Amino acid sequence: MDTPSDVNQVGWYQYGAKAGATGNVVLSGHLDDLNGPAIFANLDQLPIGELVTLQRKDQVATYEVVSVKQYRLDQVPLASIFAATLSKRIQLITCAGPYDENLGYRDRIVVTAHLIET
Repeated sequence: MDTPSDVNQVGWYQYGAKAGATGNVVLSGHLDDLNGPAIFANLDQLPIGELVTLQRKDQVATYEVVSVKQYRLDQVPLASIFAATLSKRIQLITCAGPYDENLGYRDRIVVTAHLIET
């Protein structure tokens, strides 16, 4: 999954679920760039219980944040983020931790939120 080149846009994993559907909706965005903060700059500050709304055309889906976790790059639980599931959830991902000029950011933030069904 690639993160968009535009730091103010979010990338969607096209083989995952769509907003409101069963499965993992996986979205990634940049933390920052050389000009400053980007779209997911404050992702690590989302509180448990915060509502996240996804809108695509006329479809709106609201999710409730259930976890905000920081992982070392080599310890990100990719299998659970990208796997098929009967849950209806989103996984929001961005960079975190110290920055290395050659390797990039050392860590990743993963926010998990579950669909609120009305």
